[in-house]
Amino acid sequence: AAILGGVPAIIGGLSQTSGTTGTLDTIEFYNDQTNSWTAVTARLQTPRSGHTTSRLADGTVVVIGGMGSNGQVLASAEAI
Repeated sequence: AAILGGVPAIIGGLSQTSGTTGTLDTIEFYNDQTNSWTAVTARLQTPRSGHTTSRLADGTVVVIGGMGSNGQVLASAEAI
């Protein structure tokens, strides 16, 4: 999770549907008025879970490392 533009966001992660686990490339924002999460059209370049996020001085959020869709350790980062 991260704060993007003052709004809580979930970036990537894991989803389990019908017993199948998948790595996500999605970004979702929380709306406290409706108590719901909304996916945005922007996506991570690489689906990842177990990663970390850091905010740079200019407000850019960098998503770092984690695990990829095949369980591989990711040594990459991307800015969103």
